[in-house]
Amino acid sequence: MHAPWKTNRQGTIVLSDIHAGRQNDRVRARTLRALEHIVEHANTREIAQIILNGDMLDERARWEHVQTDTATIRERLERFHAGLQNIRFVYGNHDFAADRKIADVDIQQLLGISRVESDWIVFDEAVGITYTHGHIFGTGYAKRSLLSMAREESGDVQILCASDAFQRKIDSLHRRYVAACSIGKWMGRLGIPVEPLWETLRSHTHILRLSTAEMLRQAGMPALQQAAKLLDLSSHTIAAELGTTLGGWCALVGHTHAPAVAKRFVRRGNTVLPQLVGNSGSFVSKAGFPVTFIEARYPSVTLWEYDAGNDALRERKTMTLTPQECDALTGAQ
Repeated sequence: MHAPWKTNRQGTIVLSDIHAGRQNDRVRARTLRALEHIVEHANTREIAQIILNGDMLDERARWEHVQTDTATIRERLERFHAGLQNIRFVYGNHDFAADRKIADVDIQQLLGISRVESDWIVFDEAVGITYTHGHIFGTGYAKRSLLSMAREESGDVQILCASDAFQRKIDSLHRRYVAACSIGKWMGRLGIPVEPLWETLRSHTHILRLSTAEMLRQAGMPALQQAAKLLDLSSHTIAAELGTTLGGWCALVGHTHAPAVAKRFVRRGNTVLPQLVGNSGSFVSKAGFPVTFIEARYPSVTLWEYDAGNDALRERKTMTLTPQECDALTGAQ
């Protein structure tokens, strides 16, 4: 089967986790300046589309604050050379408002874009990239369920996302996530700060686990490779499985605010297939975690960061599929 993305050299920029409505003045100013640089970068490099990969809004914010922040964000996005019609919105777990139910039409009016995705997991066959915010990967149950589904589905590009059973499972995982968050917020109202403690712990342990796994993986010894797999129970693992099943070369997430790009290998029978994966990070990061975004252009994925001190973008890390890996992927199509 022909893989259309093999000959498609159009670039895609993916960003997430702006959390409009919840930013303080300092973070808001940095966000807007970073967005100006990102859109200018997209125009200079003739990027074909921008993906807003979840948590652009925040349900903990007041509606008027969401409106104010998104108005200034929209002003920056309107400078994109390919137009707002080539900006796509993928829902995250915070893309709601405390005093107003967010619908597709609200997103369209707030940000001026028309392409609002209804599915939690989106595969863009033209460029071979899988997008999902990633919050549905948030529990051990979700990881096991998604891995099982990815490994059991056939290799047909359309089957996984078109499957009613798959969509029902994804919706179920989202409801579980929302229920867990509701419990955390209820405990917070009782004076037990579960949510902020969990967010901080998750972010730091996620980064520590991934960096340790990467060091073990690079060591090359079989025993250490196995240890790396045990540590790397991350969204990268699930994203790689899903991206491979859907027939693409790259899978991108957000949610954890832990920016990274990496290469994973997925076994399908006797074949081992590569998959580039990445996390776009966030715009509300604390010290040591700058504003980041991802640029994907087959066969490479680059993590960029905004250096506020120098008011400039800086390339942080690039991962590229080798010619042999590209052949393995397209041969599997």
